Amino acid sequence: MEHVRCTLCGADQPQELCRVPEDRYLKALDIVPSISVKVMCMRCGHIYGDPQLDNGEIDRLYRHLYRSSALGYTGEAAASAGLRWKQAKSQRDYAWLTRRRPRTASGTALEIGCAEGLFLSRLATEGWRVVGIEPTLEYAAHARDTFDLEVLETPFEEVDFAGRRFDLVGALAVLEHAKDPVDFLSRIRTVLHPQGTVFVTVPNVLDLGDFSDDRLSSPHISLFTPDTLRRTFQRAGLVIYEMGPLGDLLAAVGQPAAGTAMARLETEVPSARRVRRAIAGARARARARRGRAKLRSAARLSLARVIGEDRTARLAARLRLRDADLGSFPRGQP
Repeated sequence: MEHVRCTLCGADQPQELCRVPEDRYLKALDIVPSISVKVMCMRCGHIYGDPQLDNGEIDRLYRHLYRSSALGYTGEAAASAGLRWKQAKSQRDYAWLTRRRPRTASGTALEIGCAEGLFLSRLATEGWRVVGIEPTLEYAAHARDTFDLEVLETPFEEVDFAGRRFDLVGALAVLEHAKDPVDFLSRIRTVLHPQGTVFVTVPNVLDLGDFSDDRLSSPHISLFTPDTLRRTFQRAGLVIYEMGPLGDLLAAVGQPAAGTAMARLETEVPSARRVRRAIAGARARARARRGRAKLRSAARLSLARVIGEDRTARLAARLRLRDADLGSFPRGQP
């Protein structure tokens, strides 16, 4: 774990927003205490982890621990259910992109963090020539073996594209994992055609949707509001031309900014109080959902017990009647 300055403006003016006292990713990495802390830069409003995972810890997490049994991911049934959910999500993501970028029938596409390759395979079926990047070895193998995709296991920041350019670059639920989101998006800009499209989704800290503490955990190095996401794009020489909700995430499509000058960084700071209220509200709703789920589970168990007892009583009554009927025959008679 290491202390860092704000990657959006370079200031060292953090104010703590929230913490996860039992971060399961830090536990899996044997980091003690396993406390994940998110802070807000009081100069520009960027939200990030401080301290945060260093490069060695990130490499170990994604290559060997992420989505492994060490983090509770076990069982083929659970994996199958997860894939079905991801398949539906990839269809939704593709539909959202298509409505905002009509020319989606051909071209070259790169997906960073392509996981099992579901979104990338959908692009391939629509005629795109695709490449994926996925550092989690199990995911990369699944994408290659199942969909016959070209998938690189090298981190995006280390890939040498040798001047190769793409019409579309996707980073779906990935930017929040980047150590330096401005540098990450800047690198995307260098591999985009001048009229290319970048498609990004991130959790929206002001509307965390189906919340769990995983949204605030250590792998999510940065958190975004619509405002800070837009300004992160600006700092990277990109401009967002459409942004909106996509499921429980915030989606944005953008393109390289005209000219070579970087956009000026705006200095208006989002309200820390507003962000804290949003996080507290999401946590309260999550606790309420868990409470309702426990009540439903208890009610089902109680009902099953009542039904079981009723069935047992009726079976016993039938057995008593049968015994009484058998006892009515004179003994020794045929």
